[in-house]
Amino acid sequence: MGEEALVLELIALLCTGLFAGAAIYVTLVEHPARLECGTALAIAEFRPSYRRAAVMQAALAGIGCLAALVAWMQGRGVSVLVAGLLLGAAIPFTLVVILPTNKRLLNPGLDPDSTEAAANFTPCAPWPAAPRFCCSGCTWSGLSDCGYPATIAAGRRQRFSGGKIMAEQPAVSVDTLKAIAAAFNAHDLDAIMEFFADDCTLEMPRGPEPWGQRFTGKAAVRDGLASRFKGLPDVHYSEDRHWVSGTFGVSEWLLTGTKPDGDSVRVRGCDHWEFRGGKVTRKDSYWKIVEKPT
Repeated sequence: MGEEALVLELIALLCTGLFAGAAIYVTLVEHPARLECGTALAIAEFRPSYRRAAVMQAALAGIGCLAALVAWMQGRGVSVLVAGLLLGAAIPFTLVVILPTNKRLLNPGLDPDSTEAAANFTPCAPWPAAPRFCCSGCTWSGLSDCGYPATIAAGRRQRFSGGKIMAEQPAVSVDTLKAIAAAFNAHDLDAIMEFFADDCTLEMPRGPEPWGQRFTGKAAVRDGLASRFKGLPDVHYSEDRHWVSGTFGVSEWLLTGTKPDGDSVRVRGCDHWEFRGGKVTRKDSYWKIVEKPT
């Protein structure tokens, strides 16, 4: 009987070690990598990962808890029982606290680029009264590290840098690029410049250099954009589409307008965006070359 109880305790220990190891890996490696790729890609990876992780989580927690309970009944120490119960507690903890959020993330109707998606991908807040095993269960379910502050809902995310948790810039979304486009179509320079950082750069499609014409600094960028409105007083961007990945974005549009001499312009183009702290640090514009028939 003593040998059987020892084997059961070893099984419980093995399940606990695998469970905790997987949780640490997701906490320190997989989930931070997800967040660095942007919410849309993070959710796309989360869904198949969760299906596999949920089975493994439940199996390890259930088998480990049961083995510890039987080992305790056969004479092993109280510490074995306590450890087994803590491991098993990950299952109800996940079902009650974490599963509602997981269901929202797994909903095929959820727009990965929406504010709702970013808020639902919020790392769970610290649970001071919950055992670390429960937090590991939350992590291994594929959600996040329970040690992160829950800041995505406030428009901020976290990343690891040099082994330390550091605050990342406010999240940039497709809605951000749509708002910028709306400001351009309103010809509102003040509103446009609210989106730009002080050390921003603007690269216009035409100019003497391979990159066109470059303006550096907020004042210079404002002047460059003002020249655009002067050269095309009725410039308008339509048929626009936008994509965001982390701190990078792309906008595609159809530009129409009329030059002061009366010539009309109708050309497709795109902007490459770079952000820091939620502000534009670089706007790089490209236009198609339209050749008029001879």
